[in-house]
Amino acid sequence: MKRCPECRRDYYDDTLSYCLSDGTELVYGLSPDEPATAILHSTAAPGEAPTRAQINTTDQTAILPTGTGDIVPRHRGFDKRLLAIPFLLAIIVLGGFFGYRYFNAADSEQVKSIAVLPFENPQRGC
Repeated sequence: MKRCPECRRDYYDDTLSYCLSDGTELVYGLSPDEPATAILHSTAAPGEAPTRAQINTTDQTAILPTGTGDIVPRHRGFDKRLLAIPFLLAIIVLGGFFGYRYFNAADSEQVKSIAVLPFENPQRGC
């Protein structure tokens, strides 16, 4: 185990040489300027209270039915609402596509540029 003397962080990887937090060189075990561990005198454990018998009693325990025979497992089939998700998604995508085509085509006009007009060769007297 290595320890950083600055931040007192312990590293269990012996291949590390420097602290990852502050870059200080790591030392093995305790730092030399750290005080030795103080050994305190042992103290006796506090006395325990004697075990007392439980005098208060309760009513008789009620026996309830387990209910496992009454419960009929409901067989869950395929949820038909799951079919609606791809269907709605397809409607949204198709609606967006055709809506874009409709509104985009309404704004466009025929291009009257010379570059796209048919090539006309004027007749010259040759």
